[in-house]
Amino acid sequence: MSDRPEVDLHAFSDLGVFLRPDGPPDPRPYLGATVTASMFASVMAFVAPPFVEYRGGVFLGFACNRPVVDDWFDRLGVVADVERIVNHVHVWDLLPSRGFTEAEARGLVEPIASFWRIALRDAYPDRELVVQTDVDGSYGPELTFFQAAREGE
Repeated sequence: MSDRPEVDLHAFSDLGVFLRPDGPPDPRPYLGATVTASMFASVMAFVAPPFVEYRGGVFLGFACNRPVVDDWFDRLGVVADVERIVNHVHVWDLLPSRGFTEAEARGLVEPIASFWRIALRDAYPDRELVVQTDVDGSYGPELTFFQAAREGE
């Protein structure tokens, strides 16, 4: 039995026509009918993102704007605090306006976090990186990751 969260495809109203009433949901018909290769590649690059090491931190490659990161280091000084800010993502910002419900957005947070945990463990087996989620954030569901504090810090 796995603790891995799964996306409940039945929770998404626009998938209904593609889901079978019997057996597990099959995403292939929906993907084949509606998703372009670039859309699929973008989703894959988000759930299995490139990482960048900079100033002792680990950052999402697509979010690591070095002058901005430097500014956060000047303000906060602590690597994990800077990672929390720079790697912070709101699920609402990933989805088209009005193209989803809050429940649908909430249902994506833990599966994304699970993918990030796997990718971070694979890329940095000697570091303890924490993926943190908040389904009730002030601007909808959100997630981030940062290095865990080491003993004595």
